[in-house]
Amino acid sequence: MVCTNMASVNVDIWDRAVEIAEKFGISRQEALERIREQDKVEREERLQERKMEMEYKLHEKKLEMEREERFKKEEMDREERLKKEEMEREERLKKEEIRLKQEEIDREERMIERQDKLKREKCEREDRLRREEEERRLQLERIRLEDDRARRGIERRIDNDRVNTGERNEGGIKRYDLGLGKWNPDSDLQGFINRFEITAHAYELPDRLYAIELAKCLEGPALLVYETLSPENRLKYEELKKALLKRFKFTESGFRKRFQNARTLVGESQKDFVDRLYKLFNAWCELGEYENSTEGISEMVIKDVYFRSQPLQVQTHLKEMGRMSLREMA
Repeated sequence: MVCTNMASVNVDIWDRAVEIAEKFGISRQEALERIREQDKVEREERLQERKMEMEYKLHEKKLEMEREERFKKEEMDREERLKKEEMEREERLKKEEIRLKQEEIDREERMIERQDKLKREKCEREDRLRREEEERRLQLERIRLEDDRARRGIERRIDNDRVNTGERNEGGIKRYDLGLGKWNPDSDLQGFINRFEITAHAYELPDRLYAIELAKCLEGPALLVYETLSPENRLKYEELKKALLKRFKFTESGFRKRFQNARTLVGESQKDFVDRLYKLFNAWCELGEYENSTEGISEMVIKDVYFRSQPLQVQTHLKEMGRMSLREMA
């Protein structure tokens, strides 16, 4: 029996069985059975390991396939998303191009409308200017005719006024020709008055004829100022001069501003500039009716500084109150 088994057993296995039998004091057959049992267990373990390895490889392969599938899907999604974004971008570009073209068309239309409007406004403005020019020409013609009639009437009254002054010679009324011409409202009134007074003094014009001779130098609005005066004041030179200065804004305030803002004119020498400052200052004093003394000049300067230091509401109130002394203003 043992020999039969030995014939069917591998030599290596038999040697192992002999070695185990001797080592553990068991029969060789029992040792052989243990070896076979152990080999069977080992084979099963190896099979199990191979099975697990196969399952692991299958799992890895499955995972790899899933990864590849997911990657493919992601790649397809990305391509689809890029394609969609590209289509959206092209759509936006088309819309933007259409919008820009429409804006260009609208801009051109607005430009054409603006040009048409400017042309219409230019034509209307030219027509209005022509009408205004014609109306102004007619108005100036009417004013000239009215001035001529008024001047003739006033000259008759001036001659009557001169008759009333009793200034006659053997041939009748004594006439003076100062050679000053007519005063232009666009020129300096104070300068004209200064020239008139110097010329009148040189011609030894009587004081009572100053107003009448000055009236002969007036025309237009200035002549109407003379006409609006009372018969008594038309013979008073100072009253006529004050009325003219007031009418044409040559007031105390006006001379004060001209004096304070005076600058050397082009071609004006320093001596002439100083003389002009003196004249402006004297006119300021004269129209303000300040005394030609230290006290009068002091009041004038302090009054001016006081007025300019006040708030606008107070300045307006002081103007409405009329002429006041420094004490009354305070």
